[in-house]
Amino acid sequence: MKQRSDKLYRRVSTAIAAAIDKGCHPVGTRLPGKRGLAEAFAVSRPTVRDVMVAPELRGLVVRRLCV
Repeated sequence: MKQRSDKLYRRVSTAIAAAIDKGCHPVGTRLPGKRGLAEAFAVSRPTVRDVMVAPELRGLVVRRLCV
């Protein structure tokens, strides 16, 4: 089960990073929300939350708090 989860995590993380690299999400624009990404990749929102850490660490994504 763990291996399947890791593959899913990698697939989603790679797809999001590739979309950013290709310019599908230009600098300064918002990514779809967790719910939208979860639906697009057919995964849970907690999985999306965990996946977003990888692009953030690579400097591709910046988290901003809504005020």
